[in-house]
Amino acid sequence: MKKEKNLRVFLYVVTILSLIYTCFTLFQAYATFTSYYANMAYSFGDVFVYVLSSCYAPLCFTIIFYVMIAALDIWCAHVENALMPGQVRLEEDAKKAAREQFEDEKDLVKGEKELARDVVKKNKENIDDLAKDQKEAARKDEKLEEKEIDQQERDDIKATREIEKEAEK
Repeated sequence: MKKEKNLRVFLYVVTILSLIYTCFTLFQAYATFTSYYANMAYSFGDVFVYVLSSCYAPLCFTIIFYVMIAALDIWCAHVENALMPGQVRLEEDAKKAAREQFEDEKDLVKGEKELARDVVKKNKENIDDLAKDQKEAARKDEKLEEKEIDQQERDDIKATREIEKEAEK
């Protein structure tokens, strides 16, 4: 179908150029007729016949190119609809699937962003929990050390008292 599209573009360009040339020859023929027969009486029919006879070839080519474009359009429509209906449907299905995949990819990217945000948030929470646990563990260690120090001081005091008692005896 790409070749037909290129052919269609080429025919449009040629048709437009032919139309421009036809208009140019039409105005030239009219200018020639009016300047040549300036001093004579002439009717609209005389001008029309002279202009038509002067512009006949370019006008025919313009019409032929336009008909070729119309025939190409009809032929392409016939080929697309009659000969390859499955192909056209497959192309439409492929385009639809591509659009859906693009939307799915958008959703996937959005989901990945949300997941990344959730992971970051969860990591922050885990770090905060870990810091709290470490602080609590440090406090417990300090309390245990204080208890151990108190116990040791008590033992020392008891030992000192026992020594004093023995010394008094």
